[in-house]
Amino acid sequence: MQPTLSAGITVLSRIMELVMRKRAFVLVPLILSGSLMLASRAFAEDSPGTRFLSDPSYLPYAGQFEGRTAFAIGDGHGNTYDASGALLSHFYDQSDRLTQVLQYGITDDIAISLDENYLPFDKRTRTSAAGTVTSRSSSGFTDPALGITWRALDQDPARGGSPLNLDLFGTYSPDWVGARSATATSEGNEGRGGQAGTLGVALSEVWPAFTLYGSAAAVFLGSRHITNPGSGATNTRDSSNEWRVDLSSQYRASDDVSFNAGIAETFGRDKTVIVSGSGAERFNDPAATTDLHLAANYTFIPQDLVGSLTYGHSFSGTARAIFPTMPANDTTTRGRQENVLGLQLDYAFN
Repeated sequence: MQPTLSAGITVLSRIMELVMRKRAFVLVPLILSGSLMLASRAFAEDSPGTRFLSDPSYLPYAGQFEGRTAFAIGDGHGNTYDASGALLSHFYDQSDRLTQVLQYGITDDIAISLDENYLPFDKRTRTSAAGTVTSRSSSGFTDPALGITWRALDQDPARGGSPLNLDLFGTYSPDWVGARSATATSEGNEGRGGQAGTLGVALSEVWPAFTLYGSAAAVFLGSRHITNPGSGATNTRDSSNEWRVDLSSQYRASDDVSFNAGIAETFGRDKTVIVSGSGAERFNDPAATTDLHLAANYTFIPQDLVGSLTYGHSFSGTARAIFPTMPANDTTTRGRQENVLGLQLDYAFN
């Protein structure tokens, strides 16, 4: 018997209560095992499907708006060590994030997008090896990201009938929010302090019950200027590049229920030079990061409204801060991980 709309709303309401009160990460193994088990049956289907809302390959049609509104809670932690390898401190990160994405189909094959985030709460608490506890908090809007996607090849028989979908995409984030760092006595903001952009390509194949989507992108990070509100000095970080690859999927168990699963890797990050307001110079050697992402979706209105419970887990390798003239000040960061649990609505309208 198919779930009714009211039943679906009741289920998502209970899930929201768990998210807000319990941060129910115990649901994650169930979602992962269930989605992978069900997805293994879907490859038997071999006829091309259409564009499914909440699917990783979704692109709006000409004249159609597609939106995504999401709220996520993040908890992360890691350790910092000194040049000798002794523990300096343990840090614990907490954040709440609101995300709004809006896409518009210029044609059936070209869409433009706007992506904005707001963090009402973003806090890092650091406990030193001696037991001293310090906290720094930030909040505010991030710089927006403007994007464009061109579907060069379309799997839909009515639009070319290619064996696969081929997308070329790019984004640009201007330096609109002046970056201000958080200190022990002053709150920071979420501005990056510089421009950023991506250029990428994606391949996907859509079956009636399953989608497989893969992408690769070059990420360009411009130089950054971050003001310390306490001293008024500005830290400068030079530009850098990195690469990101992603493999995502969706299994559609019924007309109402679907599951997403994927993994992404950010790597090849350039070392950057950071010059503090006092003139001290150091090199930042960032680590590669792996992200796992899962979602359980319920369709309230076919092709118009989908609600999702989402989960992400990221973990990083060893990052280093290197002081060329003061090697005794070198530090490493290891064991950095983060769990992110959220709720998401995807919707489309003309």
